[in-house]
Amino acid sequence: GIETTTEITKLGLDTRILVLTMHSDEQYALRSIQAGAAGFIDKGLRVDELCHAIREVHAGRRYLPSHLRELIRRDPDATLAPVDSLSRREFQVMCFLASGLTNREIADQLTISSKTVDTHRGNVLKKLRLRNNSDITRFAVRNGYIAC
Repeated sequence: GIETTTEITKLGLDTRILVLTMHSDEQYALRSIQAGAAGFIDKGLRVDELCHAIREVHAGRRYLPSHLRELIRRDPDATLAPVDSLSRREFQVMCFLASGLTNREIADQLTISSKTVDTHRGNVLKKLRLRNNSDITRFAVRNGYIAC
């Protein structure tokens, strides 16, 4: 979801993305919005609310469930998480590593060098205070950035 949203956004098309997901936690929703999604809803939503979300996004507005809108309105800083310190590229590398790709495979996928991938990996470890790729995988799965 987040990776696909990032890729679609990078294309610069006039496409509006509404993320429909099983992940209902705030961090996943906010990361989706940061990746370029215009809206976010979880699969537990009522049909009338889904229709409303589609209409809002289609009309060019942003849609978030009321509990997320209220959280952001009450305390914008409450949404900050360690992962927010990652650059987009670091986040991509984190997700690829957590999915089991090697540095070479990630480098090929992102058309960057293996050394650059390793630099991004080091930044991810430092910023998230993790020790190794296993920690990266656990972090990404636990926070809903990749499916296991």
